[in-house]
Amino acid sequence: MEFKLLDDQTTPYKFSGRMTHAYEGNQRDDITADTTIEAIKHGERTATTRYESDEHIDYWKQVQEGDVIEWHDNDGNSVRVVCTSPLTPLAEIFGVPTGVMPPK
Repeated sequence: MEFKLLDDQTTPYKFSGRMTHAYEGNQRDDITADTTIEAIKHGERTATTRYESDEHIDYWKQVQEGDVIEWHDNDGNSVRVVCTSPLTPLAEIFGVPTGVMPPK
């Protein structure tokens, strides 16, 4: 799912989720933020992956382009974004049949 930061952080949201990862120095070279919420606020993170095994996949499958999501971290911080591209199976992104992993 892809998204962009909303200029107006008071925009009502339809979906809510968690972004709790702290990079602890393991972020990509182009990421200066220490956490996923900070990376979203800096415009350094514009997408997320949600997994079938996550137990909430049916919830995330409902998100459509234009829907507002509020992401929360473990410290009480939040950020609101608008979906620019809904959840897409990774198999479609990689161009392989479902259940087949691309070669390493």
